[in-house]
Amino acid sequence: MPSSDAPSPPIENGSSHPATKSRSLSDPSSIYEGLELNDVLKQTRIFTLEPGAWKDPIRCTLVVVSLLKLTVYEAISYPWGETAGESDRPSKETILVNEKEFEISANLASALRHLRVSHTGSPLWADAISHNQSNNTEMNKQVGLMRMIYQKCAAVRIWLGKESPLTHQAARPPPDDESPRCVWNYYNSSSSDRKRSLDRSDDEDEQDTKRVKLFNRHFYDFYNLPKALQHNGTQDFRMGLFCFLCVLARVDHLNSKDLPFLDNLSCRDGIFAALKEMMQRQWWSRQWVIQETVLAKVATVHYGRFMIP
Repeated sequence: MPSSDAPSPPIENGSSHPATKSRSLSDPSSIYEGLELNDVLKQTRIFTLEPGAWKDPIRCTLVVVSLLKLTVYEAISYPWGETAGESDRPSKETILVNEKEFEISANLASALRHLRVSHTGSPLWADAISHNQSNNTEMNKQVGLMRMIYQKCAAVRIWLGKESPLTHQAARPPPDDESPRCVWNYYNSSSSDRKRSLDRSDDEDEQDTKRVKLFNRHFYDFYNLPKALQHNGTQDFRMGLFCFLCVLARVDHLNSKDLPFLDNLSCRDGIFAALKEMMQRQWWSRQWVIQETVLAKVATVHYGRFMIP
């Protein structure tokens, strides 16, 4: 996990907490005081994100729950050391957990900010917060509960990380973190009963189709420009990538009419560069991801502005 010698910037908020500020950062385990776990009851910890604007400090409330009881929560699957898209900020960020300061990786902080905007408000589970990492005895017992934690969760939120710049010369720079979310509704159109696994509406599926058509139009507009103007223009190749994946997910017959941008060498190279960059994210190399996705009832991928169920 990457580290930084520079101290994390202080959290600015309307009220200060002098009693916890120095103690929490010097002793991360202080947030777990009064939240000890009972092994017999198969307990773990989940937390609720408080509402806030994008740049507001992250605040959450941590509680103990028993996995033997019906508890609604969602688990976050993410790589600890992912730095793609985070090069412009410190490797760690300080958040407030039960009003005590606590350091997490910049990658997890980005995941929490995206979820604070886009997710349903259900309590969350993330190992870096839910487990006392400095307590080896607790960690060993919690690792033994990982299968149960992912079986019991209502959904898994897979965080691949923020978008980072692509090397293709015509690639558009990543949008701001606060840009609107782009929610896809992929489904397998070749299934025998045509049922949507998440009860998606026809209107939602139509949104996918509209995005593909819009990208095709942008593609024609761009490559019909004179070469001199193309040199100064850019393409949103990540959007093109998800248009490509959308058509593939439907298992329909592919042709140049559906995906005309794949006939253009430059555009195709840009889209495959976006695919390569996404598939090189650290999440794919983690052994735990098999368990985390297979056991989950529902899994949603979050990748920068994109959400894919």
